[in-house]
Amino acid sequence: MQLKRVCVFAGTRSGVDPAYEAEAKRLGAMLAEAGVEIVYGGGGSGLMGIMSDAAIDAGGRVIGVLAPGFEMEVTKNAAIQIETKPNLALRKHYMSELADAFIALPGGYGTADEIFDVIVSKLAHEHAKPLVLIDVQGFWQDFHRLCESFVRQGFAGAHVFDAVNVVPDAKAALAALGFTPLNRPAQA
Repeated sequence: MQLKRVCVFAGTRSGVDPAYEAEAKRLGAMLAEAGVEIVYGGGGSGLMGIMSDAAIDAGGRVIGVLAPGFEMEVTKNAAIQIETKPNLALRKHYMSELADAFIALPGGYGTADEIFDVIVSKLAHEHAKPLVLIDVQGFWQDFHRLCESFVRQGFAGAHVFDAVNVVPDAKAALAALGFTPLNRPAQA
């Protein structure tokens, strides 16, 4: 798979474990160094801001997509291309349209909403784009247990697990997407 753009979901807060910030920084830099453009929620704080700033610092291209109500969290980094959509649903749809794949770092309600949106649209055959969760310090294990509960209680089929790949770090995330330095996308 040739990745041109990856949508990264991440928290607007940094969380309690410094490992979250370190992995956000590593992911942003690795995607930029690989020549992969980043689409994200446009935040300048928390893991979103750390990841996007690291990508810019490494020479990458970043597109932030905003919706009304989140103006206080917008990045101040002038190198990031900002686009605004009239509501969250159109914001998520636009981010999905731009992306070839999705990667999620730890985050809160917004990150979970974005992940579930990708999973449900994938299960509905609206797209076949991969979704990779970076399981920093086991962050996504409770999410996995929730999905197991959906299956166990008869609210979802086991095929839900085919829609998500959980990996330990940024390097494994890129590998899960079939990326290696040998198949680096050509620079424009």
